[in-house]
Amino acid sequence: MRVLIIDAGYVGLPLGAELARHRHEVFGLRRNKAAAGALEAAGITPLFADITRSAELKQLPSDFDWVVNCAASGGGGVEDYRRIYLEGMRNVVEWLAPVGTGRQDAPALPGSYIRAAQVFTHKNDGSAVDESSTSELVTETGRVLVEAERELLAAGQQRNFAAMILRVAGIYGPGRGYWFKQFVNVEARLDGDGARFLNMIHRDDVTGCIIAALECGRAGEIYNAVEMMW
Repeated sequence: MRVLIIDAGYVGLPLGAELARHRHEVFGLRRNKAAAGALEAAGITPLFADITRSAELKQLPSDFDWVVNCAASGGGGVEDYRRIYLEGMRNVVEWLAPVGTGRQDAPALPGSYIRAAQVFTHKNDGSAVDESSTSELVTETGRVLVEAERELLAAGQQRNFAAMILRVAGIYGPGRGYWFKQFVNVEARLDGDGARFLNMIHRDDVTGCIIAALECGRAGEIYNAVEMMW
């Protein structure tokens, strides 16, 4: 398969390396050309563009079988969320699945992963959530994420590509997970009476979930990816 990973960074880089080891032809999209060496060392062909700039995307190849969108807002506010998750996703769809192409071999595009912790920010009372638990959102950033999800799934139906959503819990792993380590070391403090869950997943398990979704996932579905709850 020809695979494109958008924002091949903390998750996308090891994901691409694993796919390359399985003999897929992997391309990694980054904004900064300084990432070229790391991508090439992992067996990934570098591409460079900013998904918020549609003109840059249109200069790149568009013939991919699988597309994984790992783009992140970098902890920004509502406008950053709209620019990256919503407008960026729209630009990617227009680039890879424009209206009127009539493609019958349209890619699984973009297997977008969005952190469940952000979508479910309002669920902080210890209650369980599943893929349908997105009502009564109280944060603006959460609303943007759900809007992006809905638009992507609708575009998949309208333009004949297999769109899936993978909502990922808080990621920990090499070089990341300060608050999780605080919790494990019994040094973290939960507000209130502590009737909450901490949802986490290791970076390597995220890559495994993404590969499983690409290989076995069903078009139009939303999947939660969580390995631990306390």
